[in-house]
Amino acid sequence: MRKGTPAEAAKIAEAKRRKRDIATIIVAILLIPAIIWGVQIIKKEAEIKAVKTQMNSIYTGAKLFTHDRGYQPKGVDQLEDLGLVVMQEKLLGKWTFKMTWPQTIEAAAIENGQESTDKKIVFKIPEELFYGYGCPLHGETW
Repeated sequence: MRKGTPAEAAKIAEAKRRKRDIATIIVAILLIPAIIWGVQIIKKEAEIKAVKTQMNSIYTGAKLFTHDRGYQPKGVDQLEDLGLVVMQEKLLGKWTFKMTWPQTIEAAAIENGQESTDKKIVFKIPEELFYGYGCPLHGETW
């Protein structure tokens, strides 16, 4: 059995390296969409968490207002004007928040200058559950 010359061995090694490099490139090409999708999911979940945190702040501010004054707040703006709620800067211009105390606190994404009907989160105060965009069908707690 003949082993071959060093030049032949180098050619075989180079061919193996090329095959390995091609396989690596193919795997990378196949993984890129999955990585992009994963990053988008993480960003979406982070945004939803920020919105829910803001809604929790509104809820807490409204409870304090009602407790201190003995009547219900008119809306989120009133709570913000009194310093009971501080709106997260990263959500300004991207989400709107509305409150119908003591029934619901609603958040809707702003898309193309209008409130989205698809990206809407509702916190039902009596149930203390979130419904809508990014939430399970049966609702979700804090």
